[in-house]
Amino acid sequence: MRPLHPAPLHACLANGRCVLLDLTQDRYFGLPPQADLALANVLKGRPSSQADAGVLDQALGADWRTRLTPAPVQAAANAATVLSTPHPKPSCLRIVTTLTVRLCVMHELKRAPFATIIARRQNRKAIGSRSSVSDDGLTTLAAYLASRRWLRTQDQCLSWSIALVDVLAAHDWFPDLVLGVKMRPFGAHAWVAWEGEVLNDLPDLVRAYTPILVV
Repeated sequence: MRPLHPAPLHACLANGRCVLLDLTQDRYFGLPPQADLALANVLKGRPSSQADAGVLDQALGADWRTRLTPAPVQAAANAATVLSTPHPKPSCLRIVTTLTVRLCVMHELKRAPFATIIARRQNRKAIGSRSSVSDDGLTTLAAYLASRRWLRTQDQCLSWSIALVDVLAAHDWFPDLVLGVKMRPFGAHAWVAWEGEVLNDLPDLVRAYTPILVV
């Protein structure tokens, strides 16, 4: 299978403003007012006028049409079902394994380009099977949740979320890694979702963010 490569630019409308994510440069950014309005029309599916296209050519480059990927519509966080399912208590070994994966992800985030990190998970998910949730997967999720008491979680949502999709993938469970943004003030967040259910965060907190990239 041909490897998948994320588009260089992802975009969404968050609180009425356009936000872009440049995976290659590992940065979020916005546009000047006129370009912001033009891109908002594109993201809303409205016909792009010649004037709007010209403004976006200047702001993003003439190839913006091929580089831009609008964020997919993500289902609103629903009531917990997976998290409320009874599961065996995780062993110490499984908790340690989860911590090890988290440390590996932290190292990867420091060493590898962000676009490469995302592409690795995208490629793995593309060839994986969308299986039902197994007891083994639920135990692994419980181990992940238990392991958070041993390493700092504040301001570490990205590494924790990538670690969760990694440990669950090892058990043929492929949930979504979601990156979201908000405005006023600007903020970015990452979480893991399965069929609309947030697995590693509070749904009320996640609802404040608009998904910009779903892997």
